[in-house]
Amino acid sequence: MADVPYPLRDEMVIDLLAKANAYIGNTTFGFAILDKPHSGYNMMFILHPDNQDECPSDGYAWIDKEVVRTVQIDAARSLIAYSRRQGVVPGTDRIAMTRTRYQLFNSNQPIQVQFMHYLAADDKTRSMPIPPNIPFATAARRIPVASYSQQPPAPAPARVTTHQLVGGAAVPRAASVRKPAANPTLISDAQYLAPPVPVTARDVAVARFKRNHDWMEAILALPPDKDANVVEAREQEVRAVTERWTARLAAIQTQGDDEEEELVVDGSGLADVVRIVDAIAAAADWDAHVARMNASDDDEVRRWRAALGLVEQDCVVPYAPVQSVDLASATASATTEEQQRVPEQPARDVDMVEATASG
Repeated sequence: MADVPYPLRDEMVIDLLAKANAYIGNTTFGFAILDKPHSGYNMMFILHPDNQDECPSDGYAWIDKEVVRTVQIDAARSLIAYSRRQGVVPGTDRIAMTRTRYQLFNSNQPIQVQFMHYLAADDKTRSMPIPPNIPFATAARRIPVASYSQQPPAPAPARVTTHQLVGGAAVPRAASVRKPAANPTLISDAQYLAPPVPVTARDVAVARFKRNHDWMEAILALPPDKDANVVEAREQEVRAVTERWTARLAAIQTQGDDEEEELVVDGSGLADVVRIVDAIAAAADWDAHVARMNASDDDEVRRWRAALGLVEQDCVVPYAPVQSVDLASATASATTEEQQRVPEQPARDVDMVEATASG
């Protein structure tokens, strides 16, 4: 539950516990503690009935008692928070962790699911010295154990009838049932559990790797055989949809080609206009073409104007068509025009020239 916002509010805890109790149903759970809870760790859990309100050991030694705080939600519901502020890692001499356990009550009856929240101790709490004469308050587990030294073996009861009287009163059959010990013995984790086995970082990493591997194998596993028909039916449905849309796309493409051919046929007037404009080589021809395009009594021109989208008031504006030429032809044309601009000298009479020379 790493997405829980901080600081943790009572309203959010109430909502989480209410939803968890509604979702849990008859689901069974198991747990395995690999290492101590870190700061920000949140956990939903259910205590075994034999433990009552005592939590099993979580790897921290708590030197303070639980502080109880009650939040009244409404007339029927309430939230109780059990806080501990001085959690010490065994083998160290500093306070490291705090924890708060939340339990929801409905009509004074506790709800099965509880919520635990761990948070690092603040600087002031960390600096508090640990008194050497205060023993660590470890969690105790309530396990009913028969005390044979105090209770002698019960003798086999004699067979009595329902109407047999003892001391003037009828003895019901339920009275012969043996009751459990009134005060069960408290056995702490240190006495009940086996000595702790040192766990290395490699052991923790291997355990987490195996757990994640099992999860991914379950997620990525192939569907069971009973779902093979469902998968096959889904594949057939996808193929049918693909074929239907492929045929529709081909029809649309064919229809588009036909429309393009019709457009070319209908727009043959534009093609005629283009051919006429390409054939224009002189300015006089262009002026004649513009005058014809602006005329209104020519049926062919009307068709051309309609193809161009021109209305009756629109006029065709003349412009000088540009022809593409290469460098050689442009040079030859310029030379010819320059020669044409030189004035031609008038021819002189040969006899007049000779007379001038002899004189």
